[in-house]
Amino acid sequence: KRLNVPAGAFVVGMVAANLKGDRKAYPQQIRAFAEFRRNHKDAVLLIHSYKEHHMGGVDLLAVCESLGLEVGKDVFFSDQYAYNAGQIGPEELAVLYNTFDVLLACTQAEGFGVPIVEAALCGVPAVVGDWSSMSEINFAHLAHPEDEAIRIWNKFDTWWWLPNPSV
Repeated sequence: KRLNVPAGAFVVGMVAANLKGDRKAYPQQIRAFAEFRRNHKDAVLLIHSYKEHHMGGVDLLAVCESLGLEVGKDVFFSDQYAYNAGQIGPEELAVLYNTFDVLLACTQAEGFGVPIVEAALCGVPAVVGDWSSMSEINFAHLAHPEDEAIRIWNKFDTWWWLPNPSV
C-alpha cells in the first residue's frame, strides 16, 4: 500500500543503478517483463532506480512506453524525490524488497550483485544471469542460461552477456 502497487498483484522488482550506460540491461529486462505480463495480467513491475535519463543512464519511461507498459498501471517507480536525495534507508529498502514476489536482476555482468543478496536476506528469490558472479550468490537458482544469452564485447576488453528476452 505504501508503494502504491495494486493489492494482490504479482510484483516483479528491479533494484539497479541507472547510471552511465546500460550494464544493467534495463531494456532487455523490461521487455522480458512485458512479455511475461501478456500472460500474467496481475503482474506489475516495481523499479527502484531513476526513471529518466540520469548521468547517461537509460530513459526507463521511454523504454516502458515503447513496450506499451503504462506507468501507474503496469509499472511503478519508487519515490523519485527520496531516491534522488538518498533518503531511502534500510527499513524502507526492506519494505521495498518484501513487496516483491521476485527480483529481476539479469544484468550484463555483476562484480558482486548487492541487490541479489539484499533480496535473499528478505526471502525474495531472484532471476539472474548464469554468468559473472550472479548465479554464485543466488539461492533461488533461477538463472537465464549463458548459452542462450547474447555475448557482447565491452569497453573493458572482455565479454558481457546480454539477456535474451525471447528465452
